[in-house]
Amino acid sequence: MSAKKEEDKKFNDHVEEKNLPKHGNDIEIDKKIPEISVKDEIKAEKFIAKQEKSMKAKLQSQPKIKLMIPLDPLNPNEPAIVGINGVIYSIPRGKEVEVPQQIAKVWTESYNKTLAIQMKNKIKNIDKEKEVEILG
Repeated sequence: MSAKKEEDKKFNDHVEEKNLPKHGNDIEIDKKIPEISVKDEIKAEKFIAKQEKSMKAKLQSQPKIKLMIPLDPLNPNEPAIVGINGVIYSIPRGKEVEVPQQIAKVWTESYNKTLAIQMKNKIKNIDKEKEVEILG
């Protein structure tokens, strides 16, 4: 049995054992979605707006950090978008700008995680069967 067929069989056995739906179409969706009154919706929107205003004030009071986001060859004219609790910053690429400390931290953490994943994927894709080749 091929590895793919073996993997499919294990999946199907697991699905049957747990009595899970095999396909997305087999999943029953609860159609009883509670309705929200207009009053509750307005109240929720006011609460969110208050939270955003509070976050914006907090960010504006933080020390500013110089940040330079590298150009993206796939999207050279697109800014980097960084958001925290509804406050969104559109940061130009390839230009040093000052942003609140927390915005710089969020972007830096995200960028470093992206690089780590890219490196991990590159390492996985290295052909381990290659041998030394004499080029001259």
